Amino acid sequence: MRLGIYPEMGLAKAREAWRAARHEVLLGRDPSQKPESGATDFVGVFHEWLRRDQAQNRSHDDVKHLIEKNALPAWNGRRIADIGRRHVLDVAPPSTTHRRYQYPISMIAMRACL
Repeated sequence: MRLGIYPEMGLAKAREAWRAARHEVLLGRDPSQKPESGATDFVGVFHEWLRRDQAQNRSHDDVKHLIEKNALPAWNGRRIADIGRRHVLDVAPPSTTHRRYQYPISMIAMRACL
């Protein structure tokens, strides 16, 4: 794997690139693979989903608030491929119900987002 060339990349940037590659290895990813095009992290996919699929829904603001409150603090910077069913269950409070709905809206919203 190649991080860069000396005159173009200084020592500080080379160390930063090495740390980023090492972090990817610790997460079980191959740092030499090119990132996929488009949003692949939770925050990017969440905002894209809100814009595309939830913009016209009446519950848009409620869903946005619940995901920002419960999921964003835990999943900020994580790739969608790394978030599984267990992670959703860990983040969503099981007894959360919305005042207008009779079902746990935060769980349903997070499952829909994934």
